[in-house]
Amino acid sequence: MPKDQMDRVDLDAVYPPFLERVAALLANCNARGHRYVITEAHRSYDRSATLARAYAAGGPRASGPGKSNHNFGLGVDLVLDVDAVKPGVQLGPNAWKEGDYKVACEEALKLGLKCGASYKDFPHFEWPTFISARD
Repeated sequence: MPKDQMDRVDLDAVYPPFLERVAALLANCNARGHRYVITEAHRSYDRSATLARAYAAGGPRASGPGKSNHNFGLGVDLVLDVDAVKPGVQLGPNAWKEGDYKVACEEALKLGLKCGASYKDFPHFEWPTFISARD
């Protein structure tokens, strides 16, 4: 398991079968020369509310409380680290844009995961059967 790529977040509340696939996703991407780091996993309802307000004000895409699979340990956000030798995550010129996530999305689909590319949330990856808390 690529632990150093997963140690920025608390993984205790992530659904274990999903976490196994995420670890495989990271390892498969590493094998292809693309090192991704998890920047967000489980998210509280309060954090979802804060992010949803920021999205409504023009910030990055985020779902409200109970509508985000992060609330249930079924979603992660990744970022491409373009230089693993330097300390910390080194963002590339396309950080948070589609080009940085092509390899991750290809590998996620092979593992049966969904990537957020279809709704322009490129850093987002999720368990395939999540719809919403209500469903």
